[in-house]
Amino acid sequence: MIMRFQSFCLALVALIAILLCFIPVAQFQMSDGNMLFIRFGDVYRISTAETEQLIEQGLLLKVDILIIIIFSIISFGLFKKRKIQLSFSIALLSAILILIVILFYQISRISQFYTAQFKPGFEILLPVIIAILVILAIRGIRKDEKLLSSYNRLR
Repeated sequence: MIMRFQSFCLALVALIAILLCFIPVAQFQMSDGNMLFIRFGDVYRISTAETEQLIEQGLLLKVDILIIIIFSIISFGLFKKRKIQLSFSIALLSAILILIVILFYQISRISQFYTAQFKPGFEILLPVIIAILVILAIRGIRKDEKLLSSYNRLR
């Protein structure tokens, strides 16, 4: 039975995490009219001539996003082994919380270092949405585990 609610949540987590690799998560407006944005851990500058230039490379965010993608796919595939799936999902949740902390640190650092103003958008909420989905998946896994243990007691 592969399409349980937690399987759906974990598949959605993997899709949103893959989406984080391709869209800018945070955007900044500089005082000289240029724009800065963070995409897959790297910081890019868009000048007024609409040219995109790589300013910084962020290895930590890249590794964390890749860990989130890998753990969500592994956890999705372990639907028959609920205890291991629960362990991977808890590790996935901790990786997402680390991503949120690193992302907000990066936002504050870029705002101060480049004297740029942060422009909030919907994209900044994606890591929080991922965390909520993983929490819902963990609750579903625990609910299944509790249901099966009560069924085993009846037998």
